[in-house]
Amino acid sequence: MAEAAVEDRTRAIGEELLADLERYRPRAAERMQDWLLTDALADDAFRGRMLRFIDVFATVETTGDAEELHRLLREYFPPGLPHVP
Repeated sequence: MAEAAVEDRTRAIGEELLADLERYRPRAAERMQDWLLTDALADDAFRGRMLRFIDVFATVETTGDAEELHRLLREYFPPGLPHVP
């Protein structure tokens, strides 16, 4: 009898998790992260730019210089670059 109760509870938890998953809608930042980790990084040229930018971003992040960050974004990801939203 105890095994049946465990099985029933396990199924109930699984059904709750699936219902929550069906209702879940990711926020914009999460959608962008998903895009970066799948579609964008599949492109070799974009991946190379992104990895180089990440290396430089760490130094800008510590200084908090927003203008420098914008300059670097324009430098590494110029307008018209394919695969950039």
